[in-house]
Amino acid sequence: RSRLVKGLSLPAGLAVDWVSRLLYFTDEDISVVGVASLDGRYVMSLIDTDLHLPRAIAVDPQKGYVYWADRGNPPRIERAYMNGQQRQTLLSTGLHAPHGLVLDL
Repeated sequence: RSRLVKGLSLPAGLAVDWVSRLLYFTDEDISVVGVASLDGRYVMSLIDTDLHLPRAIAVDPQKGYVYWADRGNPPRIERAYMNGQQRQTLLSTGLHAPHGLVLDL
């Protein structure tokens, strides 16, 4: 058994960018949204502030966005450009511990 991305504690969500061949992930324990090359050599945190329990993640490489669900208080669904810039909260009311996220592309 080998570990593709080192340094993660509790990876909760995975999404593959099939265009750029990158793996996007969330880690609930270290509260991060990150990205790695598919071979695991390149790893970078994209979002690591004001996250509580990031869980589900999805990507839309054609429009250039990564989306994630944070189960923290308050729970919310957010997005940012795939480089981590222009973070935006899309939904923060009426949610209770979101665990899944699917995009209809």
